[in-house]
Amino acid sequence: MNIIKVKTRRFGEIEVAKDKIINVKGGILGFPDATEFTFIEKDRKDPFKWFQSIQFNDLAFILLDPFFFFPDYKVDIPDDVAEDLQLETIEQVIALVIVVVPKNLLDITANLLAPVLLNPYKKLARQVILMNSQYSTKHYIVPRDEDNKQTSKGK
Repeated sequence: MNIIKVKTRRFGEIEVAKDKIINVKGGILGFPDATEFTFIEKDRKDPFKWFQSIQFNDLAFILLDPFFFFPDYKVDIPDDVAEDLQLETIEQVIALVIVVVPKNLLDITANLLAPVLLNPYKKLARQVILMNSQYSTKHYIVPRDEDNKQTSKGK
């Protein structure tokens, strides 16, 4: 197994097995040159995962399994995306979404409009924008009441 060393801003120097590198077709929106990433996971059961760029040491995203917080989330996969990901069956794809974590953790949002679709068997991913979608780039993961305030007991 070939190992490479990657210097990162958040995690210091990490060792990444070459077979753990994900090729992101077209990069992440706004970062077209960032096409190689790896996951940094502390706990496999955690719905949040760091997606660290191999090429840019200061670029990392927090990805989330959207079904953990949004069980009715739906993604239609265009044919060209299925082809890019070399999907043999639709069950091979994993949908993840980028989250934004502000200072107030109750205001964490998920971008359900532009999921990162992953074929873990081929180590291929692509971020897509869901056309004609009910989703937006900011869905709160902490439930809100009708006044758009957090529904936490500490309120």
